[in-house]
Amino acid sequence: LNAGYALYPRRFFVNISSHVEWYLSRGVDITAIVSVRDRSISHRGKMRVHCKNETVALNEESKARDIMREALKIYGNNGKYGNKGRAMLVSYEGLMSLKDEYLFEVYNSLGIDSIYSPEFHDGNEKYVSK
Repeated sequence: LNAGYALYPRRFFVNISSHVEWYLSRGVDITAIVSVRDRSISHRGKMRVHCKNETVALNEESKARDIMREALKIYGNNGKYGNKGRAMLVSYEGLMSLKDEYLFEVYNSLGIDSIYSPEFHDGNEKYVSK
């Protein structure tokens, strides 16, 4: 018995393209933010915390890249079908390096009028040897 709570798998992917399409079909003005990270650091984090099977991890990473490529091909700035700019690529490392300057460029691209800036914490640090 789940006491009214939805049961979800421990790990899953959201299909960005179908997600965007679902919202567009309901008249919602949507932009999906596609965040990318350094592949080697992302892999270390996955193996350390989320997945202990190398083959499964590599397959998941490949599937994730395929999903992101599809979304950018259809909904990115060079997208098809008149829905350009519905998927925006954001670099985690760029954000951690440039902080406010990068964040405010993202805000500007999305038409967000805000001066909010969070406290930035670089989650990559623990995966990089000193």
